Amino acid sequence: RHTRFRNVTGVQTCALPISLAVWSWDHLTSKARLREWPDRVLVWNETQRRELTELHHYAGNRVTVTGAQCFDQWFGRTPSRTREEYCRTVGLDPATPFVLYVCGALFRGSPSEAAFVSRWVERVRQSPRLRDVGILVRPHPQRMYEWDGVRLPDGVAFHGGHPIDQSGRDDYYDALYHAAAVVGLNTSALIEAAIVDRPVFTILLPEFHENQEGTFHFHHLMTVGEGFLNVSRSLDEHVGQLAACAGGARTKPNVPFVEKFIRPFGRATAATPRFAGAVEAVAATRAPAEGPTREREGSGTEIGRAHV
Repeated sequence: RHTRFRNVTGVQTCALPISLAVWSWDHLTSKARLREWPDRVLVWNETQRRELTELHHYAGNRVTVTGAQCFDQWFGRTPSRTREEYCRTVGLDPATPFVLYVCGALFRGSPSEAAFVSRWVERVRQSPRLRDVGILVRPHPQRMYEWDGVRLPDGVAFHGGHPIDQSGRDDYYDALYHAAAVVGLNTSALIEAAIVDRPVFTILLPEFHENQEGTFHFHHLMTVGEGFLNVSRSLDEHVGQLAACAGGARTKPNVPFVEKFIRPFGRATAATPRFAGAVEAVAATRAPAEGPTREREGSGTEIGRAHV
């Protein structure tokens, strides 16, 4: 309902229309249940609208789909350096293509992704077709401690920081743009790689089940628009997929996912103006006689990790 602010004495002072903006792809499934009912919820797509009604029991007619405004910055962008300049900057051979591995912010207590990357690099190097391919590892800024004492082989570059300023965003985009393929476990960087339209690969291993198929949001990458991830269930299968990609084999397309999950009004239609317009529309409304109601009473559905 319109939030009614109270002063320290508990006396109601004013009522303002409230909209809730869902900022990330996992916020409706990996965070707490909504307990306050805003006048309107702004979501990226129809998938999130269903999550609101099915998991939070929020009235679907009070939801506005805008697209994912936080990803607008990666559309229509151009690299800040040529491929040759970028490769020399990070220490890769410009004469060979490179695979980009993007690390994620895994659940606390998860196995070390740094240790896994070391195994992954070793297995990739055993493939005759991939023996000489460049490899760039971008660590996740929240898990840098995992890399203490880890030594990667020659020919593997370790580079990248948090893309929170212009220089950092340019560096990050250049990595995605110039990569021949992108690999990761579970991170929004996989979505950004799809936006840049690079082949995207993941490996579903038992030790990382809770971070991947054990969550609701990861399944969107494999199902929305028939999914864009090239999925394997062993390192051998994964390396075979990468080798086939290096040989020119077709991989899963990114466009159907991007147009359903990120920009549901068309790839050329930015989400930010639609988001701003939705906020302004809520601000212009008058307080309703009654606040929004749930679709149905809560059923005790767990919000968080999927039990699959």
